[in-house]
Amino acid sequence: MHAGSEPMPHAGQQSVTQQVICDLLAREQVGIQTYGDTLRTFNGRRALVDAYQEAIDLVQYLKQEIMEREILERKLQYALIALATIYDMYGQVCEEYVDCTHQSCAASYGAWATADEARRAIRHLDGERRSDGDPA
Repeated sequence: MHAGSEPMPHAGQQSVTQQVICDLLAREQVGIQTYGDTLRTFNGRRALVDAYQEAIDLVQYLKQEIMEREILERKLQYALIALATIYDMYGQVCEEYVDCTHQSCAASYGAWATADEARRAIRHLDGERRSDGDPA
């Protein structure tokens, strides 16, 4: 991953700042429960050393998440391609598919319906914000 490789942001869904504020307040309560007080200055610890050690851990956690997401994104792309293939291939059934007793028609319709349902769920989760025209 290279610096500057991210696209420009678009309108999102939730306020990150508000969530950080909630997290800070919750974390303060954990500190009070654990140490009997909130974090205060001149508490006998070297804040820079504590922060540095936490930053080292943070970098490792961030890299772990990046690596895991890259794998999950590739798996998702394979799944989306498979869904599109199923949707395109098996959406073709005989004209009488509703009443048809052919096993191949029932299987084709079932595969198509499953793919269609999955694609609709993905669109819903994606907030229908896709700009490339692909429905899923």
